[in-house]
Amino acid sequence: MMALSALAFMMGFNIGPAIHMIAAEAPEILFQALGYTTVSFLSFSALALFSKRRSYLFLGGIIANIMFGMAIYSIGHWLFGYSINHLPYLLVGLFVACSFIIYDTQLIVERAERGAKDIPTDTMELFVDLFRLFVKIL
Repeated sequence: MMALSALAFMMGFNIGPAIHMIAAEAPEILFQALGYTTVSFLSFSALALFSKRRSYLFLGGIIANIMFGMAIYSIGHWLFGYSINHLPYLLVGLFVACSFIIYDTQLIVERAERGAKDIPTDTMELFVDLFRLFVKIL
């Protein structure tokens, strides 16, 4: 629980100034992002919970490869300074965030059915997924 609290504090501390700036400029964007995040998170969690058992666990490999490609792309941008189109990168990141919700939910359910119930770790995984989705939508 201490790790979860520390993680939540550090993530909020990291994105807090940007959220404060958006709230000062256009608070309706913040509420829209919160609503879209809530609906998306609930929808993808329901998809993972009500689908056939372990039918989306294959997403782990796909997500890992996409994340590796995004990391290489970011490092290339950082090292070589070429122009990057941010919209496709953002949309791929949004796809990854949504895929993580489905994958992590099914993984948590599968571990729970096998008897491994680690509630703080599972909560931390879903919190990170929710936060990542919120930031990408915002």
